[in-house]
Amino acid sequence: MIYFKGSDNNRNILIKEGLELSRNLTDNIDAVILEFPFNASILKELTKYKVFVISQRMLSLADINLLSKYNIEHGDLNEIVEKVNTYLDKLEDSKEELSANKYESEKKISKKPVIEKKDTSEKQMRMRERKVQIEQKKEVLQAKSKPSNNQLEERILLRKEHKGSYNRKEATFIVVFSSKGGVGKTFISSSSACYLALQGNDSCLVDMDFNSSNADIATGLADPMDRRRIVDKRASIPKNGWVTVLDWRRYVPNLKQNMLRHNSGLYVIPSYEFKEDRYTESEIDELLNILASNFAYVVIDMGVDGFSKYAKLAFSYANYVLIVSGQDNSSLGKINHFLKKYEYMNKSKLVVNMIDALGTYSPDELASKLGFVDFYEVPMDKTGVSSAAKNNMMVTQLKNSTSGEAIKDLVNNLLRLPIEDTYVLNNSKDSISKKKNVGNEKTSLVRRFIRFFVDHF
Repeated sequence: MIYFKGSDNNRNILIKEGLELSRNLTDNIDAVILEFPFNASILKELTKYKVFVISQRMLSLADINLLSKYNIEHGDLNEIVEKVNTYLDKLEDSKEELSANKYESEKKISKKPVIEKKDTSEKQMRMRERKVQIEQKKEVLQAKSKPSNNQLEERILLRKEHKGSYNRKEATFIVVFSSKGGVGKTFISSSSACYLALQGNDSCLVDMDFNSSNADIATGLADPMDRRRIVDKRASIPKNGWVTVLDWRRYVPNLKQNMLRHNSGLYVIPSYEFKEDRYTESEIDELLNILASNFAYVVIDMGVDGFSKYAKLAFSYANYVLIVSGQDNSSLGKINHFLKKYEYMNKSKLVVNMIDALGTYSPDELASKLGFVDFYEVPMDKTGVSSAAKNNMMVTQLKNSTSGEAIKDLVNNLLRLPIEDTYVLNNSKDSISKKKNVGNEKTSLVRRFIRFFVDHF
C-alpha cells in the first residue's frame, strides 16, 4: 500500500499503473509518493518510510539538497512509477527471504523432533500459500496496469506534449501584478502581450486574476455581457470551445490550436468559470510548463493577492515582474505592505500607470518611497483607450496612442528588443505590417545612445 499526496490527475494515473494508493498514513504503508513542490516540514514525519517525489519542474540546488538530506528519490511521473515498482518488488523479495530465514532459525532451535516436523510442514504450507497469493496479486496488478490501445495513445500524446518541459523553461515569463485594484494592471499586461505578438513573437496572455478575471474582455475578444460570445470578428475562434485555465487538459494533444487568438496574433487563455477547490498548484504548474515549451513569451495577469499559492507559483516562473501602481496614497500603502515580504525585487520593475500631473505623488517620489531605482511611466490616454476599445483593438495597435507608445518603449527596454522597428495593424487590410517606429531620426539616435550607455556602463 502506498500513501500518495498530490493532484487527482496524478492519483488516477498511478492507479491505472497498478499501484494501490491510500489517503491515510498508516502502519501498513510500504512507501510514500509526494508531488513537488510541497511543505518541507512534512519530510520530518516521513523519516521511517521510503519516500518518492514527482518533480514536475526543474529543481533548485536547495531543493536537491533537501531531497538528498532525507535520501529521497525524485523524477517525473513515469520514472517514479518505475522506481516504485522496482522498490516494491525488492520489498516483497526481502519479506520472503526474512520469512524463510526465520523458519530456518526456528527449525534449528527446536528441541522436539515430532513438533518440529509438524511445525516445518505447517510453515512450508503457509509459505506455499503466500507465494501463490503473491503471484496472483502480481497478475491482477499487471492486468490493471496494462493500458488499452486508447489509453496508451493518450499517454504517449501527454508525454510528447510534456517532453522536456519539466527539465527546463523555454519561454520568457512576464508577470504583471499589483496589490491595489483599479490601477490598470490588466491594461498593461494585455497591451504588452499584444505588442510582443505584433512583433511576430509566439506570445500568450494567461489570466490568473481569478477573482476579477477579464483578460478576454480587455483584449476586445469577448462580449462583457456573455463571455462565451466572441465579438472580435477578426479573431481566430476554435469550433469546439477553447482553452481556459479551468478547462485545458482535454485540449492537450492540440492545445495551441484550441486557444482563442486575438486579431493581433496574441493567444489568450481566460479564467472565467474558475473553481479554486478543483485545482491544486500542480495543475497550474503543469499548464505553465506546457506553455513554456510552446511559446516565446508568456504574460501572466495576476490578481491582487500576492501571497496566494498561485501568485507564489507565478513569481517563481517569472523572468520579469511588472508591479503596477497609481499615484495615490492607497497604491503606495498597499504596494509598500506587499513589498515588505516580497522575495523577487531583483527581477521586478515599477510601472506608474495613468500618469496625472495632479497626482498625490510624482513617479519619481513614488519610486523612491517604494525602493525602485528603475521605473516606467505610462500616461493617461483616454482617447487612445476609447478608440482601441471601440475597434476591438489594444492601444499598442494604434499609431498615435501616447499610452501605446509608452508600453512599446517599456517592453523594448525591459526585454532589450530592437527599438527602431515595430509592427502596426493595417486597418484597411486587417493585416499586420512592419513599419518604422513613430518618431524622427533624432529621437532614434538618442534612444540608441541611451541603449549603448546602459549596455556598456
